Amino acid sequence: EITIIRDIIEVKAVKNKVMGKNNNLGYIRITTFNVNTEPELKEVLNEFKKDSNIQGIILDLRNNPGGLLDSAIEVASKFVVEGPIVHIKDRDGIVATIESRGNKYPQWPLFVLVNKGSASASEIVAGAVQDSGRGKLLGERTFG
Repeated sequence: EITIIRDIIEVKAVKNKVMGKNNNLGYIRITTFNVNTEPELKEVLNEFKKDSNIQGIILDLRNNPGGLLDSAIEVASKFVVEGPIVHIKDRDGIVATIESRGNKYPQWPLFVLVNKGSASASEIVAGAVQDSGRGKLLGERTFG
């Protein structure tokens, strides 16, 4: 007889590591935009903030299919200090601009990795970074 015990498997939305020749690059991989993404990212950025050796950030959005709009806005706001994050047009053609919610993190040089698997919320974050001039996008054309 075998007893199987059910358990909840937590899949983190944000993974990170310190890399580079001098351990001075913070690498952040976001796999999805859900309710846990912003708190997980905040925790990582706080770790990087404590590490005075960090001199740049690589934000990896490759093969991230997207997720929640509010999560994308929160994530983009961690990197884009001010200005628009996204413009939303409703069915009546009325456009609303969602502005950055600001942040308290150092403005490290930022590189965002994207590919054809980067869609939806990933494109919002990448677009906000690019349009604000806050960082460089590297990789392939995104899904949309």
